[in-house]
Amino acid sequence: MKQNIDYQLIPSEDDDKSWWHIRFLTGDFVETVIQFDTVKVSDDGEFLKYNIHVVSSPIEDLDADTNQDLQDASGEVLMSLLEEAVALMEQKNAEKNTNNGSAG
Repeated sequence: MKQNIDYQLIPSEDDDKSWWHIRFLTGDFVETVIQFDTVKVSDDGEFLKYNIHVVSSPIEDLDADTNQDLQDASGEVLMSLLEEAVALMEQKNAEKNTNNGSAG
């Protein structure tokens, strides 16, 4: 999944602006908005565990706990976000190393 193609990040409308919501733009859940509540590494370190909350959806009675397709789509979004974050960190580190090397 690609940000701003398959999904987009939107700021929470709650008083606590530290939360971001995700709106699906393609697939089975178009216009459904979710929020990741908890994301953590499993005890054995093998995989990520996460909880999602449906903020809004045009799909009546969509339940994040029981809808496996929504859980799978949310997992794909989470992986995309993590891959983007890693790539951004690697780019910043490379730029920092390049700048440090040229100063000497």
